[in-house]
Amino acid sequence: MNLGHPMNLIREETRDRDAVSRTAPLAPFPKLKQLWARLTTAYAVVAIILFSTFLLFVALNLILMVVFYFRGPEPGTLRLPNYSEAALRVVYPDLGRAEREELLRETWLRTFDYEDFVLFKERPFRGKYVNVNEAGFRISPNQGPWPMEPTNLNIFVFGGSTSFGYGLPDSQTVPAYLQQALSDVVARRVCVYNFGAGWYYSTQERVLFERLFTAGHRPDIIVFIDGLNDCFHWDDRPQFSERASTIFTKDRSGGLHSLVGRMPIGRAIRAVDRRIAKPTLPPSELEIRANLERYVSKKGLIEAICKQFGILPLFVWQPIADYNYDLKYHLFANPGDDTKRQSFVYSEMANMYQAGLLGENFLWCADMQQNDKECLYVDRHHYTAKFANRFANAIAGAIKDKQLLQHARAPQSLSQTPITARE
Repeated sequence: MNLGHPMNLIREETRDRDAVSRTAPLAPFPKLKQLWARLTTAYAVVAIILFSTFLLFVALNLILMVVFYFRGPEPGTLRLPNYSEAALRVVYPDLGRAEREELLRETWLRTFDYEDFVLFKERPFRGKYVNVNEAGFRISPNQGPWPMEPTNLNIFVFGGSTSFGYGLPDSQTVPAYLQQALSDVVARRVCVYNFGAGWYYSTQERVLFERLFTAGHRPDIIVFIDGLNDCFHWDDRPQFSERASTIFTKDRSGGLHSLVGRMPIGRAIRAVDRRIAKPTLPPSELEIRANLERYVSKKGLIEAICKQFGILPLFVWQPIADYNYDLKYHLFANPGDDTKRQSFVYSEMANMYQAGLLGENFLWCADMQQNDKECLYVDRHHYTAKFANRFANAIAGAIKDKQLLQHARAPQSLSQTPITARE
């Protein structure tokens, strides 16, 4: 190249002037130039790290998604029970496989609704086998109107999932059979309202009764069916209370916490928390006895309201698989620590009953299965239709024996004779 050519000299001078103009702002500040170079390098490194972390986060969630797909639903979430076909054919003799599957889906894949003071309630639902009214009661055949008609004999039934009738169609629940049994002996129309709900125990039932009562819904007779769930809520805390408490504690971090919690990695974190968490100690005998004393106190509070307003209460202690029943006939038995606890609770309650500490309006039904040699449960805890019918007839028999039908709407004292379920 001939640098002596005038045009070449002009081009070279132009390039030098442009280079000087580009570096001029930093030329007087060599340290600033070095800082700028470091910042751009650091930015590149951070960007690479963040992008790599994001890719790793996405990949980890995809891997966990596949793992959890084969592992099944997270513990505590809605899932269908995994029962053997042979066992289901025994406890559902009148239903085919497709019908059983539909019944189990309607039973176990429903969700709860929030409810003031009792925390949750059965959500309104319309299905082939399970139907729940907007007011919170399960619908039975020939269901009475809501609000109630005062000319009918109106009966409220409170209890847990065994009263609601988990695993059974609307027509085969304990309250449905109770309505049928009483309709055969009462001239006026009998309307039983099934306010049983999954996980409910005596405290929630009392609060629900008070809310219905203060809202103007006043039945003639109320029946409380308890026993099973009171074995688990010995600390007098409703189910899901820990989850609800996170509204004021863990969820202070806001939407990000909730978003991550819904991802597969959130489930993995919860699984680790469960593994490293300190195991919950079983209740002591002293704590169990204190819980039973609370049951008696709650019973007294309900009786006081009923006496003042002419409502006749009946308190029923239900049969359960882990007390006075031969588990070799139970197709879904799973003995463990819960079995020991329930057996102890029921033994303590039996002592209180035999000592006459539970009053004249208490019905002891816990022994009614002791001589049975067949499966009475459609799963670990819930009754077959046949046993639900027997249980309902025992309650109906007690109502007739105690002359609750004759004394309905009158705040009169009941007979002083304790009652036991008749076969």
